Amino acid sequence: MVVCVLGTIVLIFLLMMAFLKITSKLTMGWCTSNTCLEGKTVVITGGNSGMGFQTAMSLAGRGAKVIIGDVVNTDDSVKNIILETNNLNVRGKHLDLASLDSVRKFCKEIYEEEDRLDILINNAGVGGVPLVHTKDGIQNHMQINYFGHFLLTHLLIDLLKRTKSRIIFISSILAFIHNLSLKTLNSPTIFKREIATHLIIYGNSKLCELIASNIFAEKLKNTSITSNAVYPGIVNTPMIYNTGGADAFKYLKIFGNFVLNVAGKTPYEGAQTQINCALSRDLDGVSGEFFADCKLFYQPRLARNKEFCKQIWDESEKLVKLKPEEKIENVLNG
Repeated sequence: MVVCVLGTIVLIFLLMMAFLKITSKLTMGWCTSNTCLEGKTVVITGGNSGMGFQTAMSLAGRGAKVIIGDVVNTDDSVKNIILETNNLNVRGKHLDLASLDSVRKFCKEIYEEEDRLDILINNAGVGGVPLVHTKDGIQNHMQINYFGHFLLTHLLIDLLKRTKSRIIFISSILAFIHNLSLKTLNSPTIFKREIATHLIIYGNSKLCELIASNIFAEKLKNTSITSNAVYPGIVNTPMIYNTGGADAFKYLKIFGNFVLNVAGKTPYEGAQTQINCALSRDLDGVSGEFFADCKLFYQPRLARNKEFCKQIWDESEKLVKLKPEEKIENVLNG
């Protein structure tokens, strides 16, 4: 009897995995744009591995100058992209999103070396990192996924406004699973189970990225800059394998890695939507939207609550110590 029940459970599970795999393949969006990027410059964070690497490879293959900002050494990734694309205009720069000083240093170097920026992809992300605050007084997870990109984008607006440019934020379906408020923005709720804490913080960070994309779009609506967010899907990336501590995530990671290997997208497949948002001529002038599988996707209701989103934005400006002259309104009028 027990064997029969277990066999039934295993069969149902395998059928579910098969269903997820087939559904993923049938609904997967693919970038079909033939846009050439010669003469254009791209900055992508976290482009050393996973979807970021695949995005960098694709855009370099279309002739773009690609600058990869990452906290780890990018030499091997840069060499691989150059070898594969025969594009020598690919380089890596150190960028630690957990340090506001590092973000400022990175942007300063970009201004010293570049006279234009056509595409900014805020791709870097982490999950399950230590529950600590950085030297900037910001929760580690939130700073890497959201606050670092929030500051980075502000600091690069003056370069982005020189061309018809695009900003892309990588959000997630987990933006729907959150407890985001002004209080939890930088002081996350600690749940009894550590995994719940990490899940909610991740959801909060991804909702914040979506909110930021929407407000950037609104504030930049009379410029040549657009801003959109994407949900890449359930993707088998290095971030999954590096998630969390041994105690909190050991068994979940084993189960999750199995599911991802069976039903998840590859990094190349997962990168298609952000590549499409970077390239598609159909998206000229489209801003403030959320995309999944290269199609419009619905947003969490809170992301459309203008009063709430303004509160999150204003508090974010304070937390990243944004200077008056760095605020969008002043940059555009400068």
